[in-house]
Amino acid sequence: MAGVVLTAVHAETTLKAYINYGDLVPQELFGFWKRTRYIEKSSAGEMEGVVEEGNWAIFRDGKRIVLQNPETGVQTEVQVESVHNGTAVFNYNKKLANGNWCHEQLTLTPENEGMALSGFQVKECYQPTQGGKGFTAYYQAFARVNGLRDQSLPPIR
Repeated sequence: MAGVVLTAVHAETTLKAYINYGDLVPQELFGFWKRTRYIEKSSAGEMEGVVEEGNWAIFRDGKRIVLQNPETGVQTEVQVESVHNGTAVFNYNKKLANGNWCHEQLTLTPENEGMALSGFQVKECYQPTQGGKGFTAYYQAFARVNGLRDQSLPPIR
């Protein structure tokens, strides 16, 4: 078989799987919460030790998971990064003025049969670099988060 080159064709099968972690978020996290955030570390030293109180609503809107401030109505769709042993990790970005934006990661665990939650929040904010070809971090913070279910409002399912 002069002039004939035999080759083996190797076909590789790729199995792709998609996990919708939003379906795994513990039901106990959905609802209205009276939230306390204690800023433990911050690149702005004067923020360390600050305690912030507020309210959250965490709910499902179809396949979306939404974090909302019930007083202002401002809401943010969160991406569910993972769920493990009842702890959910959420990521989201917030646009600010002047092209600035913040990336936040929120890790929450329901406790006390869904009557409380605990976790932490990591926040990093960015501003455009000179020339506008990228972004540079200008603020970082780590906060402990605790919440109590607001029983004056019906649970969200």
